[in-house]
Amino acid sequence: TVRVEGFTASGTWTAPSGVTRAKFTIVGGGGSGSSGDGAGGSGATVIASVAVTPTTAYSVTVGAGGSVNHAGSTSSVVIGATTYSAGGGGTGHSAGAGGTGGTAGANGDIKLDGRDGRRFTTNGHMQFETPAPIISHYGTGGYAAQSGSAVGAGIDGIVLVEWME
Repeated sequence: TVRVEGFTASGTWTAPSGVTRAKFTIVGGGGSGSSGDGAGGSGATVIASVAVTPTTAYSVTVGAGGSVNHAGSTSSVVIGATTYSAGGGGTGHSAGAGGTGGTAGANGDIKLDGRDGRRFTTNGHMQFETPAPIISHYGTGGYAAQSGSAVGAGIDGIVLVEWME
């Protein structure tokens, strides 16, 4: 049986008895939009299938989306001496340029940097690219945007843990 636990806030995941391997999908928080038409960058995504020790607790950090005019923060999981991390997206720029996408950490089986945010077009519609569609909740790292004079905050990251029992 496949089990999945999702973290929308930081905490710990304890490997169940008999579980020796788990897959972690780690998404950084999205950056916020700016007051100058720049959308925030999306958080990076890291997927890692790693050996775990049964009944051991592992630290999970979920990156927050950027508050208005701020970058998103990094999501991570620590397994022994190794940290698996997905950086948060950058905030949009007041000159209209989008924020940079978050940077995937050095560790993991699949490492996808976040996408850069785009600027609004003249008719008020934001242009952006979506992160890789292999992530089932690919918008979670998210884009932030401006609508008129209101600036959007970034979307919080997430960490998913999957294992077999």
